Amino acid sequence: MSQIVYLLVGLVGFPVFAKGGGPQYVLEPSFGYLVGFVPGALGVGVVAGHSPSFLRACLAVGVGLLIIYAVGVAGLFLNLRYVLASGLDAVSIFHLGLAPLPKDLVVGLGAAWAGRRLGTALPRR
Repeated sequence: MSQIVYLLVGLVGFPVFAKGGGPQYVLEPSFGYLVGFVPGALGVGVVAGHSPSFLRACLAVGVGLLIIYAVGVAGLFLNLRYVLASGLDAVSIFHLGLAPLPKDLVVGLGAAWAGRRLGTALPRR
């Protein structure tokens, strides 16, 4: 639900996206990744469940990134091909769209590790 609110707030015009906000943002090449946050968050929540182990948290990170990148790269392809008419071939767009993935995997694994550490350090209710 938070990701839907985030998208709506940005599309209404609040500058919450990297380059601002507003309805014209749907024409940005990166907009597909923002849309991917919605099913990505759902996938992470379903896989992680309540109090996940480190392995399960890592799997949730992988599922979330897979969903976000699948939607994002598809949106990037559609934007570069049909909105911007860039002339890039599909393989080049695919490589361009996946370029930040190694960094995101490292950050995601760090977040899974930190989340587990915090989860064991905080008192249970």
